[in-house]
Amino acid sequence: TVRIDGRLYRVMGTRPADAAAIPQAGVTVWPTRTIYRFANEHVKLALTFLTPALPSDLNVLSRPVTYVAWEACSADGKPHAVQIEIAMGSQLAVNTPEQPVTWDRPAIAGFTVHRVGSRTQRVLARKGDDLRIDWGYAYLAAPAGQQPEATGAGVLRFDLGRVGPQPVERHVLLAYDDLYSIKYFGARLRPYWRRNGKEAADVLTAAERDYAALAQRCRAFDEALLADLSRVGGDQYAALCALAYRQTFAGNKLAADAKG
Repeated sequence: TVRIDGRLYRVMGTRPADAAAIPQAGVTVWPTRTIYRFANEHVKLALTFLTPALPSDLNVLSRPVTYVAWEACSADGKPHAVQIEIAMGSQLAVNTPEQPVTWDRPAIAGFTVHRVGSRTQRVLARKGDDLRIDWGYAYLAAPAGQQPEATGAGVLRFDLGRVGPQPVERHVLLAYDDLYSIKYFGARLRPYWRRNGKEAADVLTAAERDYAALAQRCRAFDEALLADLSRVGGDQYAALCALAYRQTFAGNKLAADAKG
């Protein structure tokens, strides 16, 4: 949601139902980014979901982190008071919505963090189709330098102040620590990013450190790959391949055995 000059608007989602929705002005799907654009008569918003699925860098590819970035600017040339709010639902950490969860706010240097996980934590206890992970923990983390305000379980708010024609940006990190990824020939395998003993705090710290550089790398990768695909099969083919790329990497992950 976003509050403009004191009035609340919906950007994504259906709640609160009594808040007007800012019209969506466009959406672009790249191999590593999805960019939504919204605008009303007062403010323009860009909302970017960035998952740096770079196949040449396994350390980055294996990080279970997606960046969500907001960019706001005035649409009418006048300054407007803008606050943005993002909420993470507990459904990210359970198989079915009725499962009980536990929220907490772990202390991680340089961040304001919300964490949620199922109470039972039955690691690798489920198998089969049509299942969602219900062990490990989902994280919503904001760099402390952006002065985020924690307003409730899984909710972060940012006050952008008076926003004019110059864009103002904020971002958060969505992460998931699954503790163990798969059972392979009877052995529980750690996710690849954990192979050297790293913890969730380590991966969040590294992801934030690399954010600006990864944003540039992903932009260059997306543009180069889609240009190649367009030359081979045209723009519609390139658009289909961008979706297929996203689905392929979202449906698989890297794990490490005892030898790394």
